[in-house]
Amino acid sequence: MPFQVFGFAQGGFGTVEPAAIPLIILIILSFVQSGFQPLKAFGQKQQIYSILLFLILTIIGTIFSFLFDKYDSYYRSIGVLVSLIFLLLIYYVISATIKSPIESKQLCKDFLKVSIFICFTVILEYLIVLLTGVNSWRIILNSIGGGLPYPSIYAGYLDGYYSSVLLYDQDRFQGILREPADVGIYVMPALAIIIQALLSGTLNKGKKLSAILIVIMMGWATVLSSSLTNYFAIAILFLYFMVISKKAQIKKHIFSTFFKIFSIFVIITFTTWMMFIFRNNFSEGIANRLNDLSAFWESSKLLNPSNLKDSDIGTGNLSVGVILNSYATAIYALQNSPFVGLGLGNFVWGFESAAPFQEGILGRLCRYDGYSMLSRLLVESGIVGTICFIWIFWSRANQIRDFFTRIILIENPRIRKHYLYLAKIGLAISVGAMSELGFLMLNRSSYWNVVFPLLFGICFKSNLSFFYFDRGKDINKIAVTKTDEARNY
Repeated sequence: MPFQVFGFAQGGFGTVEPAAIPLIILIILSFVQSGFQPLKAFGQKQQIYSILLFLILTIIGTIFSFLFDKYDSYYRSIGVLVSLIFLLLIYYVISATIKSPIESKQLCKDFLKVSIFICFTVILEYLIVLLTGVNSWRIILNSIGGGLPYPSIYAGYLDGYYSSVLLYDQDRFQGILREPADVGIYVMPALAIIIQALLSGTLNKGKKLSAILIVIMMGWATVLSSSLTNYFAIAILFLYFMVISKKAQIKKHIFSTFFKIFSIFVIITFTTWMMFIFRNNFSEGIANRLNDLSAFWESSKLLNPSNLKDSDIGTGNLSVGVILNSYATAIYALQNSPFVGLGLGNFVWGFESAAPFQEGILGRLCRYDGYSMLSRLLVESGIVGTICFIWIFWSRANQIRDFFTRIILIENPRIRKHYLYLAKIGLAISVGAMSELGFLMLNRSSYWNVVFPLLFGICFKSNLSFFYFDRGKDINKIAVTKTDEARNY
Protein backbone atom coordinates (compact mmCIF):
# COMPACT_ATOMS: atom_id res chain seq x y z
CA MET A 1 0.00 0.00 0.00
CA PRO A 2 2.61 2.67 0.85
CA PHE A 3 4.50 2.34 -2.45
CA GLN A 4 1.90 4.05 -4.61
CA VAL A 5 4.59 6.28 -6.16
CA PHE A 6 5.77 3.24 -8.11
CA GLY A 7 2.33 2.53 -9.53
CA PHE A 8 1.39 2.73 -13.21
CA ALA A 9 0.59 6.22 -14.52
CA GLN A 10 -0.14 7.30 -18.06
CA GLY A 11 -1.73 10.56 -19.16
CA GLY A 12 -5.35 9.98 -20.12
CA PHE A 13 -5.27 6.41 -18.79
CA GLY A 14 -5.27 7.13 -15.06
CA THR A 15 -3.16 5.48 -12.36
CA VAL A 16 -2.98 1.98 -10.92
CA GLU A 17 -1.41 1.47 -7.50
CA PRO A 18 0.89 -1.54 -6.88
CA ALA A 19 -1.53 -2.88 -4.25
CA ALA A 20 -4.12 -3.32 -7.01
CA ILE A 21 -2.24 -6.33 -8.44
CA PRO A 22 -2.55 -8.67 -5.42
CA LEU A 23 -6.10 -7.41 -4.93
CA ILE A 24 -7.01 -8.44 -8.49
CA ILE A 25 -5.63 -11.91 -7.72
CA LEU A 26 -7.64 -11.97 -4.48
CA ILE A 27 -10.82 -10.99 -6.35
CA ILE A 28 -10.34 -13.80 -8.87
CA LEU A 29 -9.61 -16.37 -6.14
CA SER A 30 -12.65 -15.22 -4.17
CA PHE A 31 -15.01 -15.78 -7.11
CA VAL A 32 -13.42 -19.13 -7.99
CA GLN A 33 -13.58 -20.51 -4.45
CA SER A 34 -16.78 -18.98 -3.07
CA GLY A 35 -18.72 -17.62 -6.01
CA PHE A 36 -20.63 -14.36 -5.75
CA GLN A 37 -22.35 -13.88 -2.37
CA PRO A 38 -23.19 -10.17 -2.02
CA LEU A 39 -25.59 -10.50 0.94
CA LYS A 40 -23.05 -12.45 2.96
CA ALA A 41 -20.34 -9.94 2.05
CA PHE A 42 -22.25 -6.68 2.71
CA GLY A 43 -24.43 -7.77 5.63
CA GLN A 44 -27.63 -6.01 4.49
CA LYS A 45 -29.80 -6.02 1.37
CA GLN A 46 -29.87 -2.21 1.43
CA GLN A 47 -26.17 -2.25 0.57
CA ILE A 48 -26.82 -4.28 -2.56
CA TYR A 49 -29.74 -2.07 -3.61
CA SER A 50 -27.69 1.10 -3.09
CA ILE A 51 -24.82 -0.19 -5.21
CA LEU A 52 -27.15 -1.28 -8.01
CA LEU A 53 -29.00 2.04 -7.94
CA PHE A 54 -25.74 3.98 -8.10
CA LEU A 55 -24.43 1.96 -11.06
CA ILE A 56 -27.76 2.16 -12.92
CA LEU A 57 -27.95 5.95 -12.47
CA THR A 58 -24.38 6.52 -13.64
CA ILE A 59 -24.84 4.26 -16.66
CA ILE A 60 -28.10 6.05 -17.58
CA GLY A 61 -26.38 9.43 -17.32
CA THR A 62 -23.56 8.15 -19.51
CA ILE A 63 -25.98 6.81 -22.14
CA PHE A 64 -27.74 10.19 -22.23
CA SER A 65 -24.38 11.89 -22.86
CA PHE A 66 -23.88 9.60 -25.87
CA LEU A 67 -27.39 10.24 -27.19
CA PHE A 68 -27.03 14.03 -26.97
CA ASP A 69 -23.44 14.00 -28.26
CA LYS A 70 -22.06 15.53 -25.06
CA TYR A 71 -19.25 13.16 -24.21
CA ASP A 72 -15.48 12.92 -24.50
CA SER A 73 -14.94 9.35 -25.74
CA TYR A 74 -16.46 5.89 -25.42
CA TYR A 75 -13.07 4.58 -24.36
CA ARG A 76 -12.75 6.96 -21.41
CA SER A 77 -16.31 6.34 -20.24
CA ILE A 78 -15.75 2.58 -20.25
CA GLY A 79 -12.42 3.05 -18.46
CA VAL A 80 -14.01 5.09 -15.66
CA LEU A 81 -16.79 2.51 -15.31
CA VAL A 82 -14.17 -0.23 -15.00
CA SER A 83 -12.32 1.73 -12.29
CA LEU A 84 -15.59 2.23 -10.37
CA ILE A 85 -16.42 -1.46 -10.60
CA PHE A 86 -12.89 -2.30 -9.46
CA LEU A 87 -13.32 -0.07 -6.40
CA LEU A 88 -16.61 -1.79 -5.54
CA LEU A 89 -15.06 -5.22 -6.14
CA ILE A 90 -12.26 -4.47 -3.67
CA TYR A 91 -14.90 -3.43 -1.18
CA TYR A 92 -16.83 -6.64 -1.90
CA VAL A 93 -13.92 -9.07 -1.67
CA ILE A 94 -12.52 -7.60 1.56
CA SER A 95 -16.03 -7.63 3.07
CA ALA A 96 -16.51 -11.24 1.97
CA THR A 97 -13.14 -12.23 3.42
CA ILE A 98 -13.90 -10.82 6.88
CA LYS A 99 -15.77 -13.45 8.88
CA SER A 100 -15.07 -12.38 12.46
CA PRO A 101 -14.32 -9.17 14.39
CA ILE A 102 -10.87 -10.54 15.20
CA GLU A 103 -9.99 -10.49 11.49
CA SER A 104 -11.25 -6.89 11.20
CA LYS A 105 -9.17 -5.93 14.23
CA GLN A 106 -6.03 -7.51 12.76
CA LEU A 107 -6.40 -5.82 9.38
CA CYS A 108 -7.03 -2.52 11.18
CA LYS A 109 -3.76 -2.99 13.10
CA ASP A 110 -1.97 -3.70 9.80
CA PHE A 111 -3.36 -0.49 8.31
CA LEU A 112 -2.17 1.48 11.34
CA LYS A 113 1.32 0.01 10.88
CA VAL A 114 1.33 1.17 7.25
CA SER A 115 0.23 4.66 8.31
CA ILE A 116 2.97 4.83 10.95
CA PHE A 117 5.54 3.80 8.34
CA ILE A 118 4.35 6.54 5.99
CA CYS A 119 4.58 9.17 8.75
CA PHE A 120 8.09 7.91 9.52
CA THR A 121 9.17 8.44 5.89
CA VAL A 122 7.75 12.00 5.95
CA ILE A 123 9.73 12.83 9.08
CA LEU A 124 12.81 11.09 7.67
CA GLU A 125 12.61 13.18 4.50
CA TYR A 126 12.39 16.33 6.62
CA LEU A 127 15.43 15.32 8.69
CA ILE A 128 17.47 14.56 5.55
CA VAL A 129 16.73 18.04 4.17
CA LEU A 130 17.39 19.63 7.56
CA LEU A 131 20.81 17.99 7.91
CA THR A 132 22.03 18.09 4.28
CA GLY A 133 20.09 20.94 2.66
CA VAL A 134 19.27 18.66 -0.31
CA ASN A 135 16.23 16.46 -0.74
CA SER A 136 18.17 13.28 -1.49
CA TRP A 137 15.09 11.26 -0.56
CA ARG A 138 13.10 12.42 -3.60
CA ILE A 139 16.10 12.16 -5.88
CA ILE A 140 16.41 8.47 -4.94
CA LEU A 141 12.68 7.86 -5.46
CA ASN A 142 12.82 9.59 -8.84
CA SER A 143 15.77 7.46 -9.88
CA ILE A 144 13.90 4.29 -8.97
CA GLY A 145 10.70 5.48 -10.66
CA GLY A 146 12.55 6.45 -13.82
CA GLY A 147 14.19 3.01 -14.00
CA LEU A 148 10.99 0.98 -13.91
CA PRO A 149 9.95 -0.83 -17.12
CA TYR A 150 6.59 1.01 -17.22
CA PRO A 151 5.49 4.66 -16.87
CA SER A 152 5.33 5.18 -13.11
CA ILE A 153 3.62 7.87 -11.06
CA TYR A 154 6.85 9.39 -9.79
CA ALA A 155 8.65 9.20 -13.11
CA GLY A 156 5.81 11.24 -14.59
CA TYR A 157 6.88 14.15 -12.41
CA LEU A 158 10.35 14.44 -13.90
CA ASP A 159 9.50 17.23 -16.29
CA GLY A 160 8.93 20.96 -15.96
CA TYR A 161 7.17 22.27 -12.92
CA TYR A 162 7.00 19.02 -10.98
CA SER A 163 10.70 18.34 -11.35
CA SER A 164 11.64 21.57 -9.61
CA VAL A 165 8.96 21.28 -6.93
CA LEU A 166 9.34 17.61 -6.05
CA LEU A 167 13.11 17.48 -6.12
CA TYR A 168 14.10 20.77 -4.58
CA ASP A 169 11.11 22.12 -2.61
CA GLN A 170 12.25 22.10 1.01
CA ASP A 171 9.04 23.33 2.62
CA ARG A 172 6.68 20.42 1.90
CA PHE A 173 7.32 16.75 2.62
CA GLN A 174 5.50 13.62 1.45
CA GLY A 175 7.74 10.69 2.34
CA ILE A 176 7.04 7.65 0.20
CA LEU A 177 3.82 9.08 -1.22
CA ARG A 178 3.07 10.84 -4.50
CA GLU A 179 2.42 14.32 -3.12
CA PRO A 180 2.11 16.01 0.31
CA ALA A 181 -1.70 16.04 0.33
CA ASP A 182 -1.71 12.22 0.04
CA VAL A 183 -0.38 12.02 3.60
CA GLY A 184 -3.95 12.69 4.72
CA ILE A 185 -5.23 9.55 2.96
CA TYR A 186 -3.46 7.45 5.58
CA VAL A 187 -3.10 9.82 8.52
CA MET A 188 -6.71 11.02 8.84
CA PRO A 189 -8.35 7.57 9.19
CA ALA A 190 -5.47 6.32 11.36
CA LEU A 191 -5.81 9.31 13.69
CA ALA A 192 -9.58 8.84 13.83
CA ILE A 193 -9.19 5.16 14.77
CA ILE A 194 -6.57 5.80 17.46
CA ILE A 195 -8.34 8.81 19.02
CA GLN A 196 -11.69 6.97 19.07
CA ALA A 197 -10.00 3.99 20.74
CA LEU A 198 -8.44 6.32 23.34
CA LEU A 199 -11.74 8.08 24.08
CA SER A 200 -13.74 4.85 24.33
CA GLY A 201 -11.32 3.27 26.80
CA THR A 202 -10.45 0.40 24.48
CA LEU A 203 -6.69 0.62 25.10
CA ASN A 204 -5.03 -0.52 28.31
CA LYS A 205 -2.60 1.69 30.25
CA GLY A 206 0.48 0.30 28.50
CA LYS A 207 -0.89 1.02 25.03
CA LYS A 208 -2.28 4.48 25.82
CA LEU A 209 1.18 6.07 25.99
CA SER A 210 2.19 4.46 22.68
CA ALA A 211 -1.06 5.66 21.09
CA ILE A 212 -0.50 9.23 22.30
CA LEU A 213 3.05 9.23 20.91
CA ILE A 214 1.74 7.94 17.57
CA VAL A 215 -0.88 10.70 17.50
CA ILE A 216 1.88 13.28 18.07
CA MET A 217 3.99 11.69 15.32
CA MET A 218 1.09 11.75 12.86
CA GLY A 219 0.31 15.35 13.77
CA TRP A 220 3.94 16.29 13.09
CA ALA A 221 3.87 14.51 9.71
CA THR A 222 0.68 16.42 8.85
CA VAL A 223 2.35 19.73 9.69
CA LEU A 224 5.40 18.79 7.60
CA SER A 225 3.17 18.07 4.59
CA SER A 226 2.21 21.79 4.54
CA SER A 227 -1.03 20.84 2.81
CA LEU A 228 -4.01 23.15 3.22
CA THR A 229 -6.33 20.16 2.76
CA ASN A 230 -4.53 18.20 5.47
CA TYR A 231 -4.67 21.14 7.87
CA PHE A 232 -8.35 21.63 7.18
CA ALA A 233 -9.10 17.90 7.57
CA ILE A 234 -7.20 17.48 10.83
CA ALA A 235 -8.89 20.56 12.31
CA ILE A 236 -12.31 19.12 11.43
CA LEU A 237 -11.27 15.74 12.88
CA PHE A 238 -10.28 17.14 16.26
CA LEU A 239 -13.36 19.35 16.44
CA TYR A 240 -15.48 16.30 15.63
CA PHE A 241 -14.12 14.46 18.66
CA MET A 242 -14.53 17.53 20.85
CA VAL A 243 -18.18 18.04 19.86
CA ILE A 244 -19.80 14.84 18.59
CA SER A 245 -18.06 12.30 20.83
CA LYS A 246 -19.60 14.06 23.84
CA LYS A 247 -23.02 13.16 22.49
CA ALA A 248 -22.20 9.52 21.85
CA GLN A 249 -24.85 8.38 24.34
CA ILE A 250 -27.77 9.81 22.33
CA LYS A 251 -30.02 6.81 21.86
CA LYS A 252 -32.63 7.91 19.37
CA HIS A 253 -31.26 6.93 15.98
CA ILE A 254 -33.00 9.67 13.94
CA PHE A 255 -32.03 12.46 16.32
CA SER A 256 -28.50 11.11 16.65
CA THR A 257 -28.04 11.04 12.87
CA PHE A 258 -29.52 14.52 12.48
CA PHE A 259 -27.30 15.82 15.26
CA LYS A 260 -24.18 14.38 13.64
CA ILE A 261 -24.95 15.78 10.20
CA PHE A 262 -25.82 19.20 11.61
CA SER A 263 -22.73 19.18 13.85
CA ILE A 264 -20.44 18.25 10.97
CA PHE A 265 -21.89 21.08 8.87
CA VAL A 266 -21.31 23.54 11.75
CA ILE A 267 -17.77 22.22 12.33
CA ILE A 268 -16.85 22.58 8.64
CA THR A 269 -18.27 26.11 8.54
CA PHE A 270 -16.50 27.12 11.76
CA THR A 271 -13.18 25.59 10.65
CA THR A 272 -13.34 27.36 7.29
CA TRP A 273 -14.09 30.69 8.98
CA MET A 274 -11.26 30.29 11.51
CA MET A 275 -8.71 29.36 8.84
CA PHE A 276 -9.57 32.48 6.85
CA ILE A 277 -9.45 34.66 9.97
CA PHE A 278 -6.00 33.41 10.97
CA ARG A 279 -4.65 32.78 7.47
CA ASN A 280 -1.66 35.08 7.92
CA ASN A 281 -0.47 32.93 10.83
CA PHE A 282 0.24 29.99 8.54
CA SER A 283 3.30 29.47 6.37
CA GLU A 284 3.62 31.64 3.26
CA GLY A 285 2.42 28.90 0.92
CA ILE A 286 -0.71 28.15 2.97
CA ALA A 287 -1.38 31.86 3.52
CA ASN A 288 -1.20 32.53 -0.24
CA ARG A 289 -3.73 29.79 -0.96
CA LEU A 290 -6.12 31.09 1.66
CA ASN A 291 -5.71 34.66 0.40
CA ASP A 292 -6.51 33.52 -3.14
CA LEU A 293 -9.59 31.61 -1.98
CA SER A 294 -10.65 34.66 0.03
CA ALA A 295 -10.25 36.82 -3.08
CA PHE A 296 -12.43 34.37 -5.01
CA TRP A 297 -15.10 34.54 -2.29
CA GLU A 298 -15.14 38.32 -2.59
CA SER A 299 -15.22 38.28 -6.40
CA SER A 300 -19.03 37.80 -6.57
CA LYS A 301 -18.53 34.94 -9.02
CA LEU A 302 -19.46 31.99 -6.79
CA LEU A 303 -22.26 30.93 -9.14
CA ASN A 304 -20.49 32.01 -12.30
CA PRO A 305 -16.88 30.86 -11.83
CA SER A 306 -16.33 30.30 -15.56
CA ASN A 307 -15.76 34.06 -15.95
CA LEU A 308 -12.94 34.19 -13.41
CA LYS A 309 -9.71 35.92 -14.40
CA ASP A 310 -6.20 35.67 -13.01
CA SER A 311 -6.66 39.03 -11.34
CA ASP A 312 -9.60 37.64 -9.35
CA ILE A 313 -7.47 35.26 -7.28
CA GLY A 314 -4.52 37.38 -6.22
CA THR A 315 -1.24 35.45 -6.34
CA GLY A 316 -2.53 32.87 -8.83
CA ASN A 317 -1.52 29.90 -6.66
CA LEU A 318 -1.45 26.67 -8.67
CA SER A 319 -3.45 24.60 -6.17
CA VAL A 320 -6.14 27.26 -5.98
CA GLY A 321 -6.33 27.35 -9.78
CA VAL A 322 -6.90 23.58 -9.86
CA ILE A 323 -9.57 23.83 -7.15
CA LEU A 324 -11.41 26.62 -8.95
CA ASN A 325 -11.26 24.77 -12.28
CA SER A 326 -12.89 21.76 -10.62
CA TYR A 327 -15.42 23.97 -8.84
CA ALA A 328 -16.37 25.71 -12.10
CA THR A 329 -16.77 22.33 -13.82
CA ALA A 330 -19.03 21.10 -11.02
CA ILE A 331 -21.19 24.25 -11.18
CA TYR A 332 -21.49 23.83 -14.95
CA ALA A 333 -22.57 20.20 -14.57
CA LEU A 334 -25.12 21.04 -11.88
CA GLN A 335 -26.62 23.77 -14.07
CA ASN A 336 -26.88 21.48 -17.10
CA SER A 337 -27.59 18.04 -15.64
CA PRO A 338 -28.11 18.28 -11.88
CA PHE A 339 -29.62 14.86 -11.17
CA VAL A 340 -27.56 12.31 -13.15
CA GLY A 341 -24.55 14.42 -14.17
CA LEU A 342 -22.64 14.52 -17.43
CA GLY A 343 -21.86 10.78 -17.46
CA LEU A 344 -18.83 8.70 -16.58
CA GLY A 345 -15.58 9.87 -18.15
CA ASN A 346 -17.06 13.21 -19.19
CA PHE A 347 -15.42 15.40 -16.56
CA VAL A 348 -13.03 16.63 -19.25
CA TRP A 349 -16.00 17.63 -21.43
CA GLY A 350 -17.32 19.85 -18.65
CA PHE A 351 -13.79 21.06 -17.91
CA GLU A 352 -13.26 22.28 -21.45
CA SER A 353 -16.63 24.03 -21.39
CA ALA A 354 -16.35 25.78 -18.04
CA ALA A 355 -12.87 25.79 -16.45
CA PRO A 356 -11.64 29.42 -16.28
CA PHE A 357 -7.89 28.62 -16.22
CA GLN A 358 -6.87 26.39 -19.12
CA GLU A 359 -3.56 27.92 -20.10
CA GLY A 360 -0.29 26.16 -19.38
CA ILE A 361 -0.09 23.53 -16.67
CA LEU A 362 -3.51 24.42 -15.24
CA GLY A 363 -5.02 23.16 -18.49
CA ARG A 364 -3.52 19.72 -17.82
CA LEU A 365 -3.81 19.26 -14.07
CA CYS A 366 -6.95 17.36 -12.98
CA ARG A 367 -8.38 17.81 -16.46
CA TYR A 368 -9.88 14.34 -16.59
CA ASP A 369 -10.96 13.72 -13.00
CA GLY A 370 -11.08 16.96 -11.01
CA TYR A 371 -9.54 17.96 -7.71
CA SER A 372 -11.69 15.88 -5.35
CA MET A 373 -14.03 12.92 -5.36
CA LEU A 374 -16.95 15.21 -4.49
CA SER A 375 -16.42 17.41 -7.55
CA ARG A 376 -15.97 14.37 -9.77
CA LEU A 377 -19.09 12.62 -8.46
CA LEU A 378 -21.20 15.74 -8.89
CA VAL A 379 -19.98 16.22 -12.45
CA GLU A 380 -20.20 12.60 -13.62
CA SER A 381 -23.04 11.24 -11.45
CA GLY A 382 -25.08 14.29 -10.43
CA ILE A 383 -26.66 14.98 -7.05
CA VAL A 384 -28.63 11.71 -6.90
CA GLY A 385 -25.62 9.59 -7.86
CA THR A 386 -23.42 11.37 -5.32
CA ILE A 387 -25.95 10.76 -2.53
CA CYS A 388 -26.21 7.07 -3.50
CA PHE A 389 -22.42 6.70 -3.50
CA ILE A 390 -22.06 8.27 -0.05
CA TRP A 391 -25.02 6.26 1.29
CA ILE A 392 -23.38 2.96 0.24
CA PHE A 393 -20.52 3.53 2.64
CA TRP A 394 -22.33 5.57 5.28
CA SER A 395 -24.82 2.73 5.79
CA ARG A 396 -22.00 0.18 6.04
CA ALA A 397 -20.19 2.19 8.72
CA ASN A 398 -23.46 2.48 10.66
CA GLN A 399 -23.96 -1.30 10.82
CA ILE A 400 -21.85 -1.15 13.99
CA ARG A 401 -25.05 -0.01 15.74
CA ASP A 402 -26.35 -3.58 15.51
CA PHE A 403 -23.58 -4.83 17.77
CA PHE A 404 -24.32 -2.34 20.51
CA THR A 405 -27.99 -3.37 20.25
CA ARG A 406 -27.10 -7.05 20.65
CA ILE A 407 -25.13 -6.39 23.84
CA ILE A 408 -28.31 -6.07 25.90
CA LEU A 409 -29.26 -9.67 24.98
CA ILE A 410 -26.16 -11.10 26.66
CA GLU A 411 -26.64 -12.16 30.27
CA ASN A 412 -23.15 -13.44 31.04
CA PRO A 413 -21.20 -10.40 32.32
CA ARG A 414 -17.78 -11.65 31.18
CA ILE A 415 -18.94 -12.30 27.65
CA ARG A 416 -20.88 -9.02 27.61
CA LYS A 417 -17.71 -7.16 28.59
CA HIS A 418 -15.72 -8.73 25.79
CA TYR A 419 -18.57 -8.17 23.33
CA LEU A 420 -18.56 -4.47 24.28
CA TYR A 421 -14.77 -4.34 23.83
CA LEU A 422 -15.03 -5.69 20.28
CA ALA A 423 -17.95 -3.38 19.49
CA LYS A 424 -15.83 -0.38 20.55
CA ILE A 425 -13.08 -1.54 18.18
CA GLY A 426 -15.69 -1.77 15.43
CA LEU A 427 -16.83 1.75 16.22
CA ALA A 428 -13.25 3.03 15.92
CA ILE A 429 -12.90 1.34 12.51
CA SER A 430 -16.20 2.88 11.33
CA VAL A 431 -15.12 6.35 12.44
CA GLY A 432 -11.79 5.89 10.65
CA ALA A 433 -13.50 4.72 7.46
CA MET A 434 -15.89 7.68 7.48
CA SER A 435 -13.00 10.11 8.02
CA GLU A 436 -11.34 8.57 4.95
CA LEU A 437 -14.51 9.14 2.92
CA GLY A 438 -14.64 12.74 4.12
CA PHE A 439 -11.01 13.33 3.20
CA LEU A 440 -11.46 11.91 -0.29
CA MET A 441 -14.43 14.19 -0.82
CA LEU A 442 -12.02 17.06 -0.13
CA ASN A 443 -8.97 16.01 -2.08
CA ARG A 444 -8.67 12.67 -3.94
CA SER A 445 -10.62 12.18 -7.16
CA SER A 446 -9.35 8.88 -8.52
CA TYR A 447 -11.52 5.78 -8.26
CA TRP A 448 -8.33 3.71 -8.39
CA ASN A 449 -8.11 3.97 -4.63
CA VAL A 450 -7.10 1.04 -2.44
CA VAL A 451 -7.25 2.51 1.08
CA PHE A 452 -10.87 3.63 0.83
CA PRO A 453 -12.53 0.27 -0.04
CA LEU A 454 -10.18 -1.62 2.28
CA LEU A 455 -11.22 0.44 5.31
CA PHE A 456 -14.92 0.07 4.60
CA GLY A 457 -14.41 -3.61 3.81
CA ILE A 458 -13.17 -4.27 7.35
CA CYS A 459 -16.02 -2.33 9.00
CA PHE A 460 -18.17 -4.59 11.17
CA LYS A 461 -21.29 -5.78 9.38
CA SER A 462 -24.63 -6.91 10.73
CA ASN A 463 -24.12 -10.60 9.95
CA LEU A 464 -20.59 -10.81 11.34
CA SER A 465 -20.21 -13.85 13.58
CA PHE A 466 -18.91 -13.62 17.15
CA PHE A 467 -16.83 -16.51 18.49
CA TYR A 468 -19.31 -18.86 20.27
CA PHE A 469 -22.15 -18.02 17.88
CA ASP A 470 -20.11 -19.78 15.20
CA ARG A 471 -20.32 -23.07 17.07
CA GLY A 472 -24.06 -23.17 17.45
CA LYS A 473 -23.98 -22.69 21.22
CA ASP A 474 -26.12 -20.54 23.47
CA ILE A 475 -23.85 -17.71 24.52
CA ASN A 476 -25.72 -17.22 27.79
CA LYS A 477 -25.21 -20.84 28.92
CA ILE A 478 -21.43 -20.78 28.60
CA ALA A 479 -19.58 -20.22 31.85
CA VAL A 480 -16.48 -18.24 30.99
CA THR A 481 -13.94 -19.13 33.67
CA LYS A 482 -10.18 -19.49 33.49
CA THR A 483 -9.99 -21.67 30.41
CA ASP A 484 -7.35 -21.03 27.77
CA GLU A 485 -10.10 -20.50 25.21
CA ALA A 486 -11.78 -17.81 27.28
CA ARG A 487 -8.49 -16.03 27.94
CA ASN A 488 -7.71 -16.00 24.24
CA TYR A 489 -11.02 -14.30 23.50
